[in-house]
Amino acid sequence: MMPWENPVFWLQLVYCLITLIFLTMTYLEGWHSGEGWDLPRVAGLLLCTVWPVMIALVVLDGLLLGKRRSQASANSS
Repeated sequence: MMPWENPVFWLQLVYCLITLIFLTMTYLEGWHSGEGWDLPRVAGLLLCTVWPVMIALVVLDGLLLGKRRSQASANSS
């Protein structure tokens, strides 16, 4: 099986592309400001790799919560 035949490959590719876009934008903003490598700039670059995971977790929680609510309402009636 080739890697691109696996749906997880495409999810990982999209994740990496989104991360790369935001890393580039954050890097360019810091470079344009000319303030050097301070803590907020480094933290911003590190957070660029984490925020897509947090969005996925929030969406997953919303989906699961919606299922739990529909099951609870079906059980209560």
